[in-house]
Amino acid sequence: LAIVGGIIEPEEEALDAARREVHEELGVSCNEWKVLGNRFRTDVNRGMGWVHPYLARDCSYSSNTDTNNNNNNNNVQNNH
Repeated sequence: LAIVGGIIEPEEEALDAARREVHEELGVSCNEWKVLGNRFRTDVNRGMGWVHPYLARDCSYSSNTDTNNNNNNNNVQNNH
């Protein structure tokens, strides 16, 4: 099991980066996103970055290249 991850680009929100990375790495689009907690520090590759954890559900393979498309009824649940 591996967690999908990547860099949040300048002017990009954490959720948008998560959507983009999931699409780039797995080729899927997901309609439901759940925040799994506040961001926390990590030492991945000794870069000392932040993790913004999400659970993506209701995913399907997609050929859609627009990963920032908000017209597909994406639902974000915040558990705090």
